Amino acid sequence: MSVTAVKPFQLPLHQLRFELIETGALFEPLPFRELMILSSFSPVLKQSIQVFLLRRFRQTFEALIPQFEAFRVFWRTQNILLSGSAVLHFITQDTSWSPHDLDFVVGRNCVEPLLLQLQLRGYVRHILEMDIKGSSHKPTKIPGQPPSQIDVVESTMRDPLQTIMFFHSTQVMNFITADSLTILYPDLTLEHVGIARDSDFDVTHLVEKYRARGFDVFYSASDFRTTYSACPLLMRGVGDSQTLYYEFQGTSSNTHALLYPSMVDAVWHFWQVYECSYPFCRNCCYRDEWRREHQHLVYHRVDNTIQFVADADAPVLE
Repeated sequence: MSVTAVKPFQLPLHQLRFELIETGALFEPLPFRELMILSSFSPVLKQSIQVFLLRRFRQTFEALIPQFEAFRVFWRTQNILLSGSAVLHFITQDTSWSPHDLDFVVGRNCVEPLLLQLQLRGYVRHILEMDIKGSSHKPTKIPGQPPSQIDVVESTMRDPLQTIMFFHSTQVMNFITADSLTILYPDLTLEHVGIARDSDFDVTHLVEKYRARGFDVFYSASDFRTTYSACPLLMRGVGDSQTLYYEFQGTSSNTHALLYPSMVDAVWHFWQVYECSYPFCRNCCYRDEWRREHQHLVYHRVDNTIQFVADADAPVLE
């Protein structure tokens, strides 16, 4: 029996057509989540994506703030945070909706330098006469040509972070500085999931607003998707292991840069309408009530993970 060798197929090189594709064109349709995943594959991709995200950052906001690079120079000298829907849209790149304004948050008595910079760029100041009892902020609207309206939110506290920490739901607890992006609940936000805070104010319309924008918004942590960073018994802090912090240029030159991971003043519990109901939540499943119901299990922490093993005196589980 003879074996006939199969000659491999060869395509002449002159018949091949090569086309160079700029990496920016490949990255353009991708939201932040996918870009972060690609960044982990190689140092070359990481650097290319960083260059691309800086360009996306500039292009996004220079359309709304004239002389944006000069504004960034000013921004680096101030404790000013950009937050709200504009930042969320920058993260998701969702084409089904667009933000209606920009939301800057500043510390108490620190609003005037920002207002001056915006007025120099053609914005007209309009102070809202609002009495928001118990609020952590007071707003100033600066109308422009849509969608160029800017809301300047002056915190009643020195640090604007202390206002963002108490926003109505997790999906908007993100902020941008002149050089960086911070997402306080990335495990939720990057998966289009949010949780509403237990509040004295009715937030139903806000929940519906973000549901219409493609987010699953819940009123409590209740399953494996929602309890990692948002269990109401978990003490959170800006810069903790649940925070995503990304610098557009590798090293931040912001003189008010976040002092990660030691911002001890910026800590909070994310209180919700209902308590966490996920039975295996790593933050609250060891409560007395849970232990009574699951006393045949022993709870262990190993390398920040959870293991459940049968108690020697307990019935064998099948």
